[in-house]
Amino acid sequence: MSVSPSPLLRVVAMLAMPIASAADPEVRTISRQPSAVLATPQVEVAVTLLGGHMAPVTFFRDTEHPLQPYSISPWQDEEAAEMPAPVLVPLRGDFFCLPVWRQWRALSWRNAPAARRGGGKPADGGRRVTRRSLGHAHGRNNCLGIEDVTASFADGLAASAAPDNPLAAAGARTVLDFGGGPVAINYIQGVVRTPPDFDTVDKVEFGPGRMTFVAASGSRVTADVAWSFIGNGRLPE
Repeated sequence: MSVSPSPLLRVVAMLAMPIASAADPEVRTISRQPSAVLATPQVEVAVTLLGGHMAPVTFFRDTEHPLQPYSISPWQDEEAAEMPAPVLVPLRGDFFCLPVWRQWRALSWRNAPAARRGGGKPADGGRRVTRRSLGHAHGRNNCLGIEDVTASFADGLAASAAPDNPLAAAGARTVLDFGGGPVAINYIQGVVRTPPDFDTVDKVEFGPGRMTFVAASGSRVTADVAWSFIGNGRLPE
């Protein structure tokens, strides 16, 4: 996910976006890409029809200071140019990743069944390895990149499928098994506003339908979040 710096808000957590009850999405062209748009009074989400890239996302849209934290690559509003990789064409916000063919070929036929166990974001029971890179740059596209993966760091599919990679040896899941049927990977994103004395997150407290973020300074912020969705895939009615 790409996040543009904002002086108005510290992004301290990824929270629930209540879009499940939104009407059927309309399709708009946003920064040259036809996008399905879902909205509630509080949040609006645009997902590109090409590649499923999610941005812009507007939080607090019913307030005086709405926020769009996700980055859109600077070439989107320029004349179309040939890109070295298809993912760069609509590049913006957040998008789901799976191994590419070059990584499949790195596996021998003996290990080929493991190729179905792709990377991507953690499913229930997997451990999360987050790779953060300040100044995550693709030429002029300078932003903060956050990548949650079920993988052996950024070592590729072959290394992730190997049972003796360091993370797997430590008990972490580094591949997912997609064999046989549909796979749902539940994910929650969002933002909260924090007071000036909120420095860094020290811990998170979970309550029924809410999460409280406790700063090292002792400052606390509570937000309504249907966090049980991660495990059961259901949102409250």
